[in-house]
Amino acid sequence: MQETTMPNAYIKDCIHKVINITGLLYAQLRRCRDSREENMAAHCSSTRYLFLLPLLACLSFPITFGISYGMYYPKSNASWDFPYISETGNTAPESCVFGQLLNIAAVISALTVYVRYKETKQALVQYLPSSHCYRVNFATCVFGMLASFGVSMVGNFQMDSVLLVHFVGAGFAFILGSVYSWLQVYISFKLLMFNCSRPIFFVRIICSLIVTIFLIGTVVGSFLYGVYPRNQSYRLWSTTSEWIMAFGLALLFASFAKEFRTIKFEKPRISIIQEKLQKA
Repeated sequence: MQETTMPNAYIKDCIHKVINITGLLYAQLRRCRDSREENMAAHCSSTRYLFLLPLLACLSFPITFGISYGMYYPKSNASWDFPYISETGNTAPESCVFGQLLNIAAVISALTVYVRYKETKQALVQYLPSSHCYRVNFATCVFGMLASFGVSMVGNFQMDSVLLVHFVGAGFAFILGSVYSWLQVYISFKLLMFNCSRPIFFVRIICSLIVTIFLIGTVVGSFLYGVYPRNQSYRLWSTTSEWIMAFGLALLFASFAKEFRTIKFEKPRISIIQEKLQKA
């Protein structure tokens, strides 16, 4: 009887151990699943609205120009005159608002340029690993950053204050912005049907054509108005071209929204170095 009881007790003990081990494994798997879901939720929360960044960059410029023009128009003497963008923020107080909002727009556009650079770089690694477009992509980022810096220069240095620096900033913003737009067309062509659709590709071509054509119109109209100052139609031609050119660049940023929906942005991790903290 004793010999029969011992195996039964041993079997029950083994069963209890198996149940305990199974419970521990299940709890560990559940913790891992919860941790993975939390990480996925964190990633989703950080990337769910990333597509709004290029849209915000697109809207920041019309909003800035609209507010400054709304402040400029009641003070303008000639009702028929349509100003250059910079003239709407040339004097206080509209110059303060114009400069502040343009600085914000420059930061947003620079962030958009950087994220677009990283997204394109990853797409090239995945789809075209042996392509020479890596250098083109880097050059595109440089031109985009310089164009954004030019926007900040335009806002901080008014025409009546520092004309030369203002013109340099405008050249950075519009001329380098035009180069940036055509480089984006080239990269989009290389990535066509991988992560860039045909409609988006054609939208970028149209935006680049608008920027280039009306950039030439702005320069030519300004030159002709300088030669024939009595002919106000040349000035109107130049100022209207500048506004259309600026909106063309803004629409180019908006075209990035679709690609920005497909990328994941991971938050940076910051660690404290205890050794250096103790020495400090």
